[in-house]
Amino acid sequence: MKFRQTSRLHVRSGSFNAFDLPGQSTVVGRESGLRKLHGYSRTIRGFTLLEVMFAVSIFAFIGLGAYQLLSTIIDTQARVGASNETITRLSRVFNVIEGDLLQVVQRGIRDEYGDRMPPLMVGDGTSTFGFSQIEDIGTPILEFTRTGWNNPMQFPRSDMQRVAYRLQDDDEQKRILQRIFWLVLDRVPESDPVIQTLLNDVVDFRVYVLDYDGEQHSLWPAHDTTGITPRALEIFLETKTLGEIRRIYVLPDVPVRDLGVSEKVKEGDFVKEPEEEPEEEAT
Repeated sequence: MKFRQTSRLHVRSGSFNAFDLPGQSTVVGRESGLRKLHGYSRTIRGFTLLEVMFAVSIFAFIGLGAYQLLSTIIDTQARVGASNETITRLSRVFNVIEGDLLQVVQRGIRDEYGDRMPPLMVGDGTSTFGFSQIEDIGTPILEFTRTGWNNPMQFPRSDMQRVAYRLQDDDEQKRILQRIFWLVLDRVPESDPVIQTLLNDVVDFRVYVLDYDGEQHSLWPAHDTTGITPRALEIFLETKTLGEIRRIYVLPDVPVRDLGVSEKVKEGDFVKEPEEEPEEEAT
């Protein structure tokens, strides 16, 4: 009788032993072990509105910073690519100019109207005196005669070429640098020029002549430079991307005397000095 009373007291008080309810102690032990393992209890709480807003704000700031960083990287890549492309084009332009100037020859020509023109001419693009007037193009800034014109197809033409450089406005009101050449030296009205576009978005293109006395000339030939051979050309090329670039090209050694067509006897594609009369011996 004493044993039964003791058992009832344990049941009423709510405390169980492994001997009171067989099988229940194993279930209770598993549930408590899972709760301790996963770190949660029977009371489950959610996020408050303040916590949700704080988390959303953090993610918004992170997304905004990532977008700005990505936008900056894309803009920098585009600018670097544009600069690299401009530098590549400028290198090609200066290579073309250098290839022409290194083969300058003192060979004057006749234009479409039969007027004589000097071997090398430099202007500002507005002075029309002595320059070739090209239809729908205007006046060149630099014009000269060069040699070394390759002829792989063996066409019946000279290895010398008349070349000119000038600035021209395109349809979008942008200035472009053009290279012009003719298929013949002494032209006729039907001699059409060949126009090549070298560079777009050019701000300015200027050429100055440096003579052997160290004097700089913006126009060549000038009225006070008769018989003076240019020593070098100073070229300024300004673009919107890279600004102003300055190059100096030393011209090849040529005779000091101006060898225009007025002082030469033309024979085929070549020009030679007129033969001098023998001096009479003094008797």
